[in-house]
Amino acid sequence: LWQFDDKACSYEQVSFTLFIACSVVNMLFVSVCLAWHTQGPTLRYLLLILRAKLRGRRRGAGAKFQYDAFISYCCKDEDWVMGQLVPNLERPAVGEARLRLCLHHRDFRPGAAVLDNIEAAIHSSRHTICVVTRHFLQSDWCSMEFQLASLRLFCDGSDVLLLVFLEEIPEHCLSPYTRLRKIVHKKTYLLWPEAPQEQDAFWVRLIDALKDNEGGRRGEHQLA
Repeated sequence: LWQFDDKACSYEQVSFTLFIACSVVNMLFVSVCLAWHTQGPTLRYLLLILRAKLRGRRRGAGAKFQYDAFISYCCKDEDWVMGQLVPNLERPAVGEARLRLCLHHRDFRPGAAVLDNIEAAIHSSRHTICVVTRHFLQSDWCSMEFQLASLRLFCDGSDVLLLVFLEEIPEHCLSPYTRLRKIVHKKTYLLWPEAPQEQDAFWVRLIDALKDNEGGRRGEHQLA
């Protein structure tokens, strides 16, 4: 008669179970890597949508903001941002309210991931001002900031995106940037005037839009 070794049988079952489990984990890992390699931008975009929706739900209506505006700009345009935008908004004329701006180099949390800092800046600011130039269009980080700001507009219904063009950009140059082109066609944007006598009116219109606490459609009419 055959004699069965219960311990050997149990060991074989455990080994087989571990083999199956490891095989499944390896297959899942390979599948995720392949999916990320082939569909990385799409998956990242879906992840950003999910995170934006969760942030919008946590914030809720009537939430207070730490900043009036997060400034999204390319480092090559920093001279204009620090020489024109920041002084006119944070250090206005006597009698004008001081606005609180969120800037990369000054307000991002040290040690945190860049993407986390960008998300936090956008969702803790009432508005996002995109300083659009050819440099802005070519910057991957500026593109990410614009996507996150437009996702907030899409996910929680807050019309918070303000576009400031420092230069005339032909229509064909905007063609590769589908989302930006759509927003430009739907919303009024501000164009920085080269003539000094027109710049005071520019600041008045921008400040009026930023002071709009509803952050929505009324600001669009003020820019028109």
